[in-house]
Amino acid sequence: RSHRRVCTVPRVVESASSPSSSSSAPAHSRGPEVEDLRSHLVGIHLPADWQEYLAGRGSAESEAVKDRESFAWAALVSLANLPDGLRLASVGGRCVLWVLGARDGIEKRQILTGGWERLFEAIDVGWDIVLIGPELQPDRSIHARPGRCVYTYSCLLHEAELDERLRDPTFVCVFNSGIGACMAHLMRPWMPTLARLLSMRCPTLLTCFGPHEARMEVSVLQALRANFTKHAPTGFGHVIEADKPLSVCNSLFSWVCGSSLPSMALEQKAVPYVDSQLRGAELLIFLKEVTSHVAILADPERCAHTGWAEMYDGKFVPCLKKALEEDDDGQGGVQTIVRCVLATLTSACHSSRRVATAVLVDLGAADVLPRFLAWASGGRWTRHAWIRDEVVERAREVQRLLAGAARIGDAA
Repeated sequence: RSHRRVCTVPRVVESASSPSSSSSAPAHSRGPEVEDLRSHLVGIHLPADWQEYLAGRGSAESEAVKDRESFAWAALVSLANLPDGLRLASVGGRCVLWVLGARDGIEKRQILTGGWERLFEAIDVGWDIVLIGPELQPDRSIHARPGRCVYTYSCLLHEAELDERLRDPTFVCVFNSGIGACMAHLMRPWMPTLARLLSMRCPTLLTCFGPHEARMEVSVLQALRANFTKHAPTGFGHVIEADKPLSVCNSLFSWVCGSSLPSMALEQKAVPYVDSQLRGAELLIFLKEVTSHVAILADPERCAHTGWAEMYDGKFVPCLKKALEEDDDGQGGVQTIVRCVLATLTSACHSSRRVATAVLVDLGAADVLPRFLAWASGGRWTRHAWIRDEVVERAREVQRLLAGAARIGDAA
């Protein structure tokens, strides 16, 4: 998805009257006179997990609480386990929190509906919450309540033009980023951001879906020579999106702060090294699955399930199979499969353009795409306009890249 080159600070202030708690340079370089906000956490008593916190509540109420408060509890438990030697340096007496990769329907919704109150109350100062992420809708408003302000930047971190007082966070939260997703097209965009965070030496909280992601996160962090803690359970994991049963949000957490490499080596050596490995892995997977992808494009309704099964060698994880069967499209998850196919093809065509586009042209994808676009634009296969628009946009992008590759081939 394309984004604005620079995402500027919001201007319009919106106030809310609901109650809340009362009341720069990077943390590693701030002077001793700056308050260490972790002192607010001394002696704090926290429940061990959902079972303890939700004792006595009914199942419907418990699910609602989890949907609203899960990210805040994961952050609070992680803060209570912040490693010795790391500071939560205040900025002008306030706590500045960056939430990277934030989404409207999860982090922003939880904050604006009061789901993070327990976190804000634990560190009883004013808060500036900076939500940054390309999936956020543009919002120039500053959502203000007594004791806090919420800012929205609908872009990537390096595109955000932050107000000076927001540029040096007290700490950073990166919830369920996909850094350890084992899918290169989800991992690669995070590498420049991760390098910047390591150079800042600011306490950064990473959470993930479970051990399968934690193992890959560790590999990436080790390659960047990052200083990080062993992954540990938050006790407050929760499946936010019902169609992603394996996505137990904030199942595990790790604190990251700095790297043994200097900033220049991180940016010019380590990150390109990791990126090249991810590109190679992405290309190999693409080559293994490309014939199934093209078959699905040629006849989505007939080939989506068979093509998907071929990519998994006929072995579906039971809960993933169940999620597809229960997808709200009424077609066994055709909409989900089609979305994944187009995301994979678009990423591969950009990551390894010459090889991926040449292979797709050779397999006849350029001839298939006009028919696919006619089918996708009809919208009968999904009830969600945003899914249709995303798929059509990506299909047109692949079509444009294939046309360019064909022209180069003719010229050669």
